[in-house]
Amino acid sequence: SQNRNTISDGVYTISSTLNSNYVLDVNNGSTLNGANIQLYQSNGTQAQLFKVTHDSQGYVTFTNEKSGKVLDVYNGSCKNGANVWQYNSNNSRAQKWIVRKEGNSYVIISALNSNYVLDLANGKARNGSNIQISSYNGANVQKWSISKYISKEEKLNTLASQNASAL
Repeated sequence: SQNRNTISDGVYTISSTLNSNYVLDVNNGSTLNGANIQLYQSNGTQAQLFKVTHDSQGYVTFTNEKSGKVLDVYNGSCKNGANVWQYNSNNSRAQKWIVRKEGNSYVIISALNSNYVLDLANGKARNGSNIQISSYNGANVQKWSISKYISKEEKLNTLASQNASAL
């Protein structure tokens, strides 16, 4: 697809464009199948980090760093308000996504049906707000910031090399 290179493989946080302090999060840091995906205040835990990988067709899979489970649409159900949770990877369309850049943010489209996108259920950036899919309407509740996660080690290494080159 034309969007296959929108973001590269790596580890990311995915924050709401309504408030960048709130990110996609696995409820209670659970490692279980069916644990809910919600919005939660950024706290730097692995439950809020997602590894992006691409398959041969260019579809994106989001794997949670803590659980090893992937972002999945409940029962592969393609309808407004279908819940998004985590589940063992099974290569189904319910677990594949297309990432499209829109302005300074991203829309995360379900591979089940390109009219359906990752959506913030109640339109409020607050702890526990549910994540679902809904038909695309261009609203900010359907737009996300996807930021590469930089570990403390990487930050220190970057600072060290910047300082070295400044000498």
